[in-house]
Amino acid sequence: EFTLPVRRQTRREDVRLHRGDVVDGIVSRGGLLTTRPARTVVDLLKHGADPAAVSTIVAESLDAGYDAPAAFALWLSAAARSYEFGDGVSALGWLLDLAGAADRDRWIAEATEGVSVS
Repeated sequence: EFTLPVRRQTRREDVRLHRGDVVDGIVSRGGLLTTRPARTVVDLLKHGADPAAVSTIVAESLDAGYDAPAAFALWLSAAARSYEFGDGVSALGWLLDLAGAADRDRWIAEATEGVSVS
């Protein structure tokens, strides 16, 4: 699956193309452009992925330092209402609870601080 800033079509049945904003959610990993983990998580939740599986991605991404807690909170604010959360920090807390993340409290504190600074 690929997200592009303009509408494109393909004849390949094994490729799905989506139109969407890609500027803010892109990072380079080893020279390969990819979406940041926080953006990927929101895309997965919007497309109905299992929140328990997504929570593992959140915890592992934070643990490895691939994205910051505040980035997850900011990106999750777009999906928070769908899951009846008031903001992205609350949604992040819920996902970290699902994952059983040992560093949950520290990451929530960092997310809260980072979001209030933005």
